[in-house]
Amino acid sequence: MTYSFCFLYSWRFFFVLNLLTQKKKAYNILVGVAIGFAILTKWLPALIVIPIWYILVYDSGKFSKNKFFIQLALLVFVLVVVALPWQIYSAKAFPLETAWEQYYNNLHLTEALKVDRRPDGFF
Repeated sequence: MTYSFCFLYSWRFFFVLNLLTQKKKAYNILVGVAIGFAILTKWLPALIVIPIWYILVYDSGKFSKNKFFIQLALLVFVLVVVALPWQIYSAKAFPLETAWEQYYNNLHLTEALKVDRRPDGFF
């Protein structure tokens, strides 16, 4: 993992915990920004925070169902606003490279790529 991804990962959890304790919309916006940046850094691992956010915020009981779904929609909207412009630009400016990267990213979902033979815990 890269240092920037680790930083963004920690940043997202920090803002999720602050959202739960202070119930300020700004923290949810910052979670969306951090997830958007993490998507630009490492595509698939960045998405793990969304189900964790869902579980933490839903189980906290601090938001009614309507406010919960508003917060979820805000989170998704912000991360799309952060990540989508680069995706659109790269698809238009570099169509062949973008198509290859999307194909390769999708392969991660169906097969093991670059199998590492190093021991567990090795960075």
